[in-house]
Amino acid sequence: MVVTTLVNVSLLAALLVPAFVVEYALVQMWRLVVPLSVAGVIMVVTPLIYRCSQSMSLARELFIASLFSFKLWECVVFGDVVSPGAVWFVTMPLLAIMLGSVRSAVAWLVITNMAMILTHLLLGNSVVFPIASTENPHFLYIFSHIGASFSIAIFLLIVESARRRAFHRLKIANEIISNLAIRDALTGVYNRRHIVSEINRAEDAADSFSVCLLDLDHFKRINDNHGHAVGDLVLQRVAGAVQDEIRQSDCFGRYGGEEFLLLLKDAHLAGSKQLLERIRERIEALEIEEMENCSRITISGGVAQYRPGESSSETINRADQALYAAKAAGRNRIIFESANQL
Repeated sequence: MVVTTLVNVSLLAALLVPAFVVEYALVQMWRLVVPLSVAGVIMVVTPLIYRCSQSMSLARELFIASLFSFKLWECVVFGDVVSPGAVWFVTMPLLAIMLGSVRSAVAWLVITNMAMILTHLLLGNSVVFPIASTENPHFLYIFSHIGASFSIAIFLLIVESARRRAFHRLKIANEIISNLAIRDALTGVYNRRHIVSEINRAEDAADSFSVCLLDLDHFKRINDNHGHAVGDLVLQRVAGAVQDEIRQSDCFGRYGGEEFLLLLKDAHLAGSKQLLERIRERIEALEIEEMENCSRITISGGVAQYRPGESSSETINRADQALYAAKAAGRNRIIFESANQL
């Protein structure tokens, strides 16, 4: 972000410096034209200096020192701090802050104020450079103030733009962190902690719900025959298939290993059976190219309906018992706790 700010202020210098060079040339103040041109070139090339040196402090101090040196020379030319460009001294601490250094800002705040005091004490009120006509001082002051105001406005816009970008990046980072906290890293579905917390929340609200434990059949065989990379792919594909079938009100997550846990909210028995049968059939129909000459992927499941007054762990334990019954009955089936087989 600081590098972007350096580029922005350099572009601003590239726009403003030529305008002031033309201004001084019009009033034939040639003692200001050349120094400003030199200072302007240094300010414009500071991004290149940073790129070559990889030192933001060097680029920052060169930029500010170039502007300061010219404005101090301008005061000398005019004979006092009544120089139209003296107002630009206030921008130097702002520049230092924008370019990433509070310490530099404090230093330039002291330097600019001391420079103005010393210039006034040493030069007094004697103008050492004659101005072509009495109209020109007004023109110079107006032009300088407009330029300074424009510059400060641009500075504030850059700061606001940087603040918004930083806020947006922070928001995205917080969303990523939140997702990492509740998502399973491999499959992308909810992790065990989150799915159990959702069941606890439904329990506290005394909602009607069921939980279903799903387990991949013969998953160890897949890992042994095809490797863990293919096993991970199978888990991802199965999780995606289930996620596509469930309702928005349901909650699905990885419970551990090859086991998944599904929370069915406000689901009637018939509706739960239809949903779980679709899930079972869809997983059975999965085709994974990496598993050549291999039997189809199947799942077994156990379902338990929440009983008022019991804990979530008790409900999950009853679903686990139904899952064990599904495995014992030959796998590739969903069994409700009541032993009504789908």
